[in-house]
Amino acid sequence: MPKSSAMLSGATIESYPVANKSAILCRLNDDVLDLVCAGLCDLATADKQQRRGRREDKASLIPLSTTCKRFRTFCIPYIFQTFKLEYYAADPITLKLAFKADETLFTDALPDALASVLSTLTSLNSRLERFTLTIEPKRVDLFVAALVKRNVVFTSVRRLNIGHCADQVLDLFPNTVALGIHGLPYRQTDVRGWNTGLIEALPRLPKLQSFYLDQTSYEDEIIDALLKAIPNIKTLVLPCGIWSHFETFVSKLARFREVEVLGIADSSQLNVGFCPPRCGNAYMGPGGAELARRVRQQCDEANERVASTVFSQFLQLTELWLGSYAPNMVTMDRDDKDSRTGKLKWSPATNKHHWDKYF
Repeated sequence: MPKSSAMLSGATIESYPVANKSAILCRLNDDVLDLVCAGLCDLATADKQQRRGRREDKASLIPLSTTCKRFRTFCIPYIFQTFKLEYYAADPITLKLAFKADETLFTDALPDALASVLSTLTSLNSRLERFTLTIEPKRVDLFVAALVKRNVVFTSVRRLNIGHCADQVLDLFPNTVALGIHGLPYRQTDVRGWNTGLIEALPRLPKLQSFYLDQTSYEDEIIDALLKAIPNIKTLVLPCGIWSHFETFVSKLARFREVEVLGIADSSQLNVGFCPPRCGNAYMGPGGAELARRVRQQCDEANERVASTVFSQFLQLTELWLGSYAPNMVTMDRDDKDSRTGKLKWSPATNKHHWDKYF
């Protein structure tokens, strides 16, 4: 039997001439080709984790996607599993589609052009799970209007991160499970009104389970608005420092009766009497090592006080995160089911957020 008519089960691809290998791949049915793409994506992701580098983790899929239109259709959902759009008036615009970046100045045609691209992307892609949208508030309506005009709705997105922008954005992501609201760049600090509007709109996300709010401070009105909008939230992260008394802050948060995972600032920003020197020079020279040792001891003691207080107020809590970057994770083995005391277990801070699995 000529090689060109040999069954795939009876020969390996390596036994074929180089010119015929792409033809063999083209004859794969849709289910098998989808498995090939999924396997390449998993291998690339595992390789990136081993390298801990910043290179594109979908690099192996890119050459395959350029082979033909059919292959590109299968590769796109795996390549573009995240989308990031950032725009600030004072800076150039940055568009990031998974791993690509293109910088240009804002033009009136940009919102519609972007909506056209996203319309095509969403029509091909059911694996677009993460979306980051950070646009200055005064222009966000232009982008939203362009997306609405083309009937673009991101039904596959589960993890959404946005800046302080208009609440119309939420309607584009109806199946969001985890929402993060992050700060704007330097010079744009008037965000209270935008946050209040966004918080009041949160009931429009019926599947929301995890919420992250980056705010300079958490006034009573913010906490009250959150409690009204998402009283049954499961994961709540408020990573910035507070100005009020710590016990008062915790008692307000304890009104969230369904919270199982809580994230707050580290003990040095919670008004619990721990105020270590911030300047690195303090730990250099004579006595620096001893000062560092005392600070670590005081930090451990303050963290213990903070964790004990929080777990005593949240009987349903399973995890507590302390710190805005690379937080410590704390759990408690309670003395009994309804006990407010127990043994604390600490997981050390790492360079990777504990909440990456949520946001």
